[in-house]
Amino acid sequence: EPTLSDVQAAAQFTEPKDAPVVAAALASGASYLASFDRAHLVGNKRIEQATGLRILTAGDLLAELRQMGRT
Repeated sequence: EPTLSDVQAAAQFTEPKDAPVVAAALASGASYLASFDRAHLVGNKRIEQATGLRILTAGDLLAELRQMGRT
């Protein structure tokens, strides 16, 4: 579970409503984040560069994992 400090840090490079989601992904050690929020998360290079997360739609994530032979 992300701390308040984690959420505040995430809010520096994402929308405030999305900061808890991004902070939780980081706190869990995730490499990927699946989302349907194309307006603020999916493909947002600023977030990806700041966090190292790959943010994709669920379908795109599944396709990428299949290409990697992980499914």
